[in-house]
Amino acid sequence: MAVLLLSSPVARAAPTADDVKAAAAAFDLGKAAYKKQNWVEAAEQFEAADSRAPSAAALELALRSRDKAGQIDRAAILAELGLERHSAEPALKKLATSVIARAKKELYTLHVSCRPACDLVLGTILVHGEASTARTVYLVPGEVQVSASWSGRRARVAP
Repeated sequence: MAVLLLSSPVARAAPTADDVKAAAAAFDLGKAAYKKQNWVEAAEQFEAADSRAPSAAALELALRSRDKAGQIDRAAILAELGLERHSAEPALKKLATSVIARAKKELYTLHVSCRPACDLVLGTILVHGEASTARTVYLVPGEVQVSASWSGRRARVAP
């Protein structure tokens, strides 16, 4: 386990009507992919839906899809986000707790703090969720570049 501290601004607005429409469309595409057992496509669509209009349902299905795709690292990151945002949702809480327990046995845990809130990229993959001042991410053993970014195209790469 490690802690990474970074600093430099980001704010998110409430979803607009267009965001809600786009989220619904992405959610429907995610459901279709899920039914076809195309787990990665389903996860991407559910994450897109959650990005446009955050919801426990979209996040839970993204988490389930990543887990079914064998992407325990990405599933665990979604699980952490689910517990942070929707801990009162019993099904999501149970699933998230289970995935995190498995991830802690298999993966490296990294706690990242940044002020003000930042977005994270692990290698070439954007960590799902709004910019945050604190995130826990799970990494497959090996080398990965961790980057933080803020508004105004400012970025910092961890040493």
